[in-house]
Amino acid sequence: MKTRLFTIAFLGLSLVLLAGKTSAQQMPSVTVDAVNLIRSGWMAGGYGNYRITIKNNADHPVTLVKWTAHWEINGTALPGEWGGDLHKTLAADATETVEQIGYLPKDVVAKAGAATPYMAGTVEVLDNGQTLQLPFRFAVPAATLPEPLVLATCRYVGCRLMKSRYKDFTSLHRALSWMDDCYVAMRDLTGNTPYKGRRIIYTESPANPYWAYAGESITLNTNYVGSTIQDFNKGLISFGWVHEMGHDFDDGIGQWYIWNGPSAEFWANFKLSYALTHIPSYIRIKWDYARGYPTPGGRVVMTGEDLLLKFFGLWGDEYLADPSRKWQSMSSDDIHTFFQRLQIVYGWDVFKQFFRTYQRLKAENMKPPSTPEEKLSLIAAILNALTKGNLVPLFQRWRFPVTEDSVKAMATQYHISA
Repeated sequence: MKTRLFTIAFLGLSLVLLAGKTSAQQMPSVTVDAVNLIRSGWMAGGYGNYRITIKNNADHPVTLVKWTAHWEINGTALPGEWGGDLHKTLAADATETVEQIGYLPKDVVAKAGAATPYMAGTVEVLDNGQTLQLPFRFAVPAATLPEPLVLATCRYVGCRLMKSRYKDFTSLHRALSWMDDCYVAMRDLTGNTPYKGRRIIYTESPANPYWAYAGESITLNTNYVGSTIQDFNKGLISFGWVHEMGHDFDDGIGQWYIWNGPSAEFWANFKLSYALTHIPSYIRIKWDYARGYPTPGGRVVMTGEDLLLKFFGLWGDEYLADPSRKWQSMSSDDIHTFFQRLQIVYGWDVFKQFFRTYQRLKAENMKPPSTPEEKLSLIAAILNALTKGNLVPLFQRWRFPVTEDSVKAMATQYHISA
């Protein structure tokens, strides 16, 4: 029987498994190490990240086929598997790293009880015509915060933070009032009231791969809560808190106009731009200028209007200057610049009616377009009607997949008229 040696990682410590007889000096052709990158654990119902490292120790290339993973409790695999194709040749003495963000379901933690859940799986490799299934396994403890959370509320928002945070949060009332103002502004822009009017609560949670992520309970990574409180105390509003609220105002209608990940981030920041330019002018934020426009002395304190003009209004140069780049390669800030230019020319009222058009279509029980191309053509059709002009050439200048015919088709299908 041909000798094989597999390597797996337990919280980053390699454990050698032997299949058949081998000498201590013999190196396996391929090894796999996997490590949980948040070793303190993942929140039940929350996210964590991990890394799978594949090393080709042979003197010839091998083919990486795919990887799969599943949850495991006390050595028993739970139903449900995920993974991804690799389809890559790994040269001799080369290493491939797969970085992933994972989710720890609450039911997995409940089933584990006092035990620790494990993520386990395999990497499939072809080596000289032979298929190798190389296992990995690492612990994912369920993480909790070291002290209880305390809720403080305002009219539309609240925060649920560790009790000790409030000793230093001297600007708590002002901070929540500012977030209330942002809520009212975003409601004014979109005509939307997310989560049937229930409060949006900023909730401190164990460390995760994100600064924060949106929802009726906006999850705040505990690693950044302290610095955010310091910013509020200095009279600076939190970009992140306003941004995540922007995502929440996509509730119920976002599927109409969000076509990919960068566009989702853009729409959150578009609402942020409206909020920070329509709440009291004493609001300040610390931010950089746009890429290509060096900020004097690092980050500077600016008003919401400064942020809109000096950051969001100045992107897109590199994209427009490179005709080989496709529209899918635009960053959220590139997309923002395009739409912000439309706002500067035609005003915010156009976009108030833009969002309300989707509310009307939803109320008429129409279904959102199913492809990014159709969503973009519907956006152009709505903006054409609201501006009483033809914006198709402008969309095409930015290489969006929009044509005169596609816009007319969407206008007809959704009864959009000037």
